[in-house]
Amino acid sequence: MRKIIGVTILVWLANTGRAMAQIVPDSCRGAADLSECNLSAVEDMIVTVAEFILGLAGSLALAMFVYGGVLYILAGASQGMLTKAKNAIKYAVIGLVIILSAGLIMKLVVQALTS
Repeated sequence: MRKIIGVTILVWLANTGRAMAQIVPDSCRGAADLSECNLSAVEDMIVTVAEFILGLAGSLALAMFVYGGVLYILAGASQGMLTKAKNAIKYAVIGLVIILSAGLIMKLVVQALTS
């Protein structure tokens, strides 16, 4: 089971690396014309990084939901495991609310700064 999780994480990280290579806009790469690489390009890069971090946090929240669900299924009559499963799901919900709030705040700030 650990090998499957490890391979899954490695594949995900490889795809993440490819996605992160797209952070810097084409207008700012290499010997690009610097007149096109302005504050708007920097803003786009910051928003892209923030969205990536929020996506990563959302993925971790999903993983915690799955972990809590598996614990809940396997708990049976064990009160300790049942409490652990409920806590994992509760904290995943709290984390998801925080992630969604952070995304909303980020979009409002960017909208306020750009308009």
